[in-house]
Amino acid sequence: MEDTQQEVEFSGPYESAFDVLEDPDRTANLKVRSKLMRRLDDYLREEGLTQEEAADRLNVPQSRISFLVNGKISKFTIDYLLNMCTRAGIEVDVTFRGSRAADPPQ
Repeated sequence: MEDTQQEVEFSGPYESAFDVLEDPDRTANLKVRSKLMRRLDDYLREEGLTQEEAADRLNVPQSRISFLVNGKISKFTIDYLLNMCTRAGIEVDVTFRGSRAADPPQ
């Protein structure tokens, strides 16, 4: 698989380009999808899979792999990307930060 991905340096008062958005729900969703897509793209590169081979292995249409490697984030939901990770054998852990839940009643 040809390496066409470029590292883009982001600087400014934000942690990521998504933080510029005024909708915190959308920002959080985009960040999760972006991380899942990046990990799947890394997996495809590590395995040296063509788009067709990746589609067969992950049981998705080849067009979805094309969208993935071309960063078409709007083409994916978190659920779809999680399912792809599962099929690839990628374990996904969820970490929560901030706003602690109240202590349970005793």
